Amino acid sequence: MSSVLLQTRQAYLFVPLPACLRKQMTSRLFILAGEASGDVLAAQLMHAVGKVKGPVVWSGMGGPHMKEAGLSSSEEMGQLSIIGISDALAALPRLYRLADRLIDQILDTRPEIVFTVDSKAFSVRFAKRLRKRLSGGAWQPQLIHMVAPTIWAWGKWRKKVFEQTFDGLLCLFPFEPELFDQTQLQVKFIGHPQTDLPLQTTPIDSCSYDFTLIPGSRRIEVKYHLPLMLTVLKKLQHEYSQLSAILPAVPHLFGMISEQVSEAGLDRMISVQKIPARQALSLSKAVIAASGTATLEAALSGVPGVVIYHLTPLNRLFAKLFYKRATPVLPDLIMNSQHYPFLLPPKLNADTLYYEAAQVMDELEQRHADMEAQAKQLYNKLKAGEGQFSENLAACLKSMF
Repeated sequence: MSSVLLQTRQAYLFVPLPACLRKQMTSRLFILAGEASGDVLAAQLMHAVGKVKGPVVWSGMGGPHMKEAGLSSSEEMGQLSIIGISDALAALPRLYRLADRLIDQILDTRPEIVFTVDSKAFSVRFAKRLRKRLSGGAWQPQLIHMVAPTIWAWGKWRKKVFEQTFDGLLCLFPFEPELFDQTQLQVKFIGHPQTDLPLQTTPIDSCSYDFTLIPGSRRIEVKYHLPLMLTVLKKLQHEYSQLSAILPAVPHLFGMISEQVSEAGLDRMISVQKIPARQALSLSKAVIAASGTATLEAALSGVPGVVIYHLTPLNRLFAKLFYKRATPVLPDLIMNSQHYPFLLPPKLNADTLYYEAAQVMDELEQRHADMEAQAKQLYNKLKAGEGQFSENLAACLKSMF
């Protein structure tokens, strides 16, 4: 609200409030995220919005970081933890019910801006559903999405849907804004939050562990990836004496992961810790990671390794038909390189993963040198400005509001 109603003898007049008073007024905003990485990003977004808008009452759906930043969450974030097209199709009725509950909440609270963070398949369907419910009404909140759909890799048809549905799009990678029609949609490159951490690679001789293991941040990812990683570590132990590894576990999966490591008899070899992946990577010579943001963290840390991902047969068929890039590994995509071997079923098994991991160990010095040079180039590409991520984000938001 940027004006007040004053009564004169003749009429009611709307008088604009001074900027200093408008700044102190509380805004009502809505935000949703559905992944652990999205929770962290959304919390950073909330802090940046606060710098621009002043006091904010946040409603929506999110995780622990968002709640700490002031979100009153009405739904569990884990409801959006879905992998692949087969799981997504099976979950559609449940997800539509979730979207309707969230939209009911928006209609009750009437926020001036609705933010969606990552979880792109759900976010765009939710936003379209919201637009439909609001169709023809005078009140139309601004819709802004954070983390662009990867139309540069697959699904170019999503471009038009995002342009027609959202008012604004915040991109983490520098090449993404030019892919969208900016006459239809405000698109901003905000940089990547990983560039807030100092660019620092650890010499091999100073590393405390041979491997960092990153099976993923979802329960289903850990279910498929961790047993394979543990099997390969056992095999590597016979070839490389006194092998050690560190596994940075997200808090909600710490118990599950610790139990599996213990049951495999590897609790002396593998240290499971509740620390950020980047911290674990700074202590390690190499990495075995599930495909995702962790590969970006590994590359920025100058750590070589192997990337894996499990897909069901139906999801593999979908990937084969629609995914056209040589690799889905983020740093290799951004830098147009092939530093990280990538294994997907049916090639993903204990023997192939052992072979690739052993190759990394045998060529460790050269691969480390290659990755150290790559880290500097990647860091420069992902940096959006001179300031911190939150400062660059706030500057972009200021121009969008």
